[in-house]
Amino acid sequence: MSPPMIYTIGHSTHPIDRFIRLLRENAIETLVDVRSVPYSRFNPQYRKRALEATLTEAGIGYVYLGESLGGRPGESRGFRPEDLIDYGWISEQAWYQQGLDELLDITRESSCAIMCSEENPAKCHRNLLVGQSLINGSRAQIAHIRGDGSVEPGESTPQQKPLF
Repeated sequence: MSPPMIYTIGHSTHPIDRFIRLLRENAIETLVDVRSVPYSRFNPQYRKRALEATLTEAGIGYVYLGESLGGRPGESRGFRPEDLIDYGWISEQAWYQQGLDELLDITRESSCAIMCSEENPAKCHRNLLVGQSLINGSRAQIAHIRGDGSVEPGESTPQQKPLF
């Protein structure tokens, strides 16, 4: 049996109808929100309550896993001295592994996409942390839904190198 397919998507500044169309074009049944802070100041349609209500109305499930799979841990240990997030440390934590297990449980019931705000997966923890954990552990296949409607395989998405 091959590992399940998990899509990723960034809400970016898309109008909500465009975002829902991207989900439907890829047969997404459940959206898993992996933002540490499920709030958008400039795009209120992506605030947790508003997004959940809109998706429910559109017939798409909504699950929030940002507390376990979010890219900004509440613990200060998750940051390296240069104030960068320590994905290696996060990936070893029991709460993170539990979040991955919950995500995989969802994939057994429906097709799903994990969502954060950044459109480009090469710059987002949904790829750099969550996607890579799943790919490297052979626990899932990853595909990235891009804003233009294209879909990229997770393995071909380059990771952004540090700028300094």
